[in-house]
Amino acid sequence: FPVTIGHSNSSPSWGTPQDIIVASRIVLGGVIDLDPASSEFFNSRVQATRFFSLEDDGLKLPWCGFQVDDVIRYSVFVNPPSGRYTGGKLAQGNLGLIRGNWINKLFWQKLLDEIQLGHVNHAIYVAYSLEQVQTTQIDCTQSILEYPICFPCNRLDYVDQEGKEWTQGTHASAIVYVPGLIDNSALFKSEFSNFGKVVNC
Repeated sequence: FPVTIGHSNSSPSWGTPQDIIVASRIVLGGVIDLDPASSEFFNSRVQATRFFSLEDDGLKLPWCGFQVDDVIRYSVFVNPPSGRYTGGKLAQGNLGLIRGNWINKLFWQKLLDEIQLGHVNHAIYVAYSLEQVQTTQIDCTQSILEYPICFPCNRLDYVDQEGKEWTQGTHASAIVYVPGLIDNSALFKSEFSNFGKVVNC
């Protein structure tokens, strides 16, 4: 994945805490069908039916639903890496609107585009830093504040690429639910109220 590391992190990729993954899977109907920003190790935790690695570059691929046992599935879980995208100009959909090439904003806009196209029924998006409350208001077609969102009362213990919890987090996070053809906002509020304040439901 073409990326330069942002903030002071030693890696652009950090895995989501397991309790957040479990709650996300419940909200998404018991199955996570696609994780578009993952790896074989991180997907062993998320257990998405399908995942895109950094080498696959999920920003350039369609997130179309696919058929499993005669059911078309479109549930997506997104915990994007940090840093700047260096893979060239992205012109599809509204990605060309995003200035600065910040990967988290590009993945957020990509999710909005895929929802609009009907490729994704609903999704969970992990905003590693509350800075995205501010940054997604610039250039993106909608900000994360326009959707059901959980503000955890404690900083989340993300996991590194060896499975070790990172307990020295410097950022407060947010978990966003993006409904599409399926709207489980009430279930999102029920599940994520265990972690902190949930609004916009």
